[in-house]
Amino acid sequence: MKLFPLNKDAFMRLAYRYSKDLCSTKEKEVFEHFLTALQERKLNWELTDEDASRMRMLLHIKQRIDEQSNLRYTIVRIAAAIAFLVTMISMGYYFVTSPSMIEEVTYDGQKREVILPDGSLVVLNSGSIVRYPSRFTDSRTVTLEGEAFFQVVKDSSKPFVVVTKLMHTKVLGTSFNVSAYKDRDSRVNVMSGKVAVQAENSPNEQVILKANEQVLVSQRTKHLFVTEEPAGRYSSWRLQTLEFDNATLKEVAFILEQKYGVTILFDTNHISDLKLTGVYKSPKIENVLESISFLKGVKYRYTDPYTIIWYYPSTQNLQKKKPM
Repeated sequence: MKLFPLNKDAFMRLAYRYSKDLCSTKEKEVFEHFLTALQERKLNWELTDEDASRMRMLLHIKQRIDEQSNLRYTIVRIAAAIAFLVTMISMGYYFVTSPSMIEEVTYDGQKREVILPDGSLVVLNSGSIVRYPSRFTDSRTVTLEGEAFFQVVKDSSKPFVVVTKLMHTKVLGTSFNVSAYKDRDSRVNVMSGKVAVQAENSPNEQVILKANEQVLVSQRTKHLFVTEEPAGRYSSWRLQTLEFDNATLKEVAFILEQKYGVTILFDTNHISDLKLTGVYKSPKIENVLESISFLKGVKYRYTDPYTIIWYYPSTQNLQKKKPM
């Protein structure tokens, strides 16, 4: 189809008609053609920041819809998505000069998926907080306390930055996991693409990570340390899987506390230093506890429904109790 003159305002009006199913067959073809042309950067429209935000959402809608195989379902999704877009525009959503900040919180034992204004996906692990603006303007910056998996929509004009207490992680479009719990070492693991990680207190200390690499930031020294790690090991929590590779029981206990909302204590430091390697898929906490007991020769008991203590059988002659 040959393009005929159509400015961005006319395009948005056409989008409104399309969302209301008021377009003729020819108008539908024109709209879908211009949407594709936008995606392929064939249009030389001068866009303001607000226009760019609106167009990026349209392109994201188109990208998501193209992945659907059923044509009828695709058309319905386009119409519904654009109706939402036009409603937001008519309400002035994209013309607020100072975006408000949004905070998403998970507590122990919880996980949550969050869709950011640019369409990027954030999966929050237990005991975590992510903060972000209601719309992105000059940059895409979010802050994180705790742990989250990010799948970032590519936008070369606006790098995506995750700010934590110990580091800044900068990407253009990729998927990665960030762990930045309070009073613990921080970690970034890359699933795909590349990310740049900078130490918070050392602006000149920066590393570039690619898939299957991770960087550790020491809580004590604040320095960066890069290692190779399988991409999915530290984000397996998203799939309801626990994966440990030579982890101390102290590290295991922290993860179990986050996942199940319990407190785990140790009778001796020797127990907390024991190492565990294993994979548990969709486990109940009792399954993990029993496995550790068998593998490490230790016992556990509940002191109340939410507190567990590990001990050696020779040091305590106590019966294991399960929560009421």
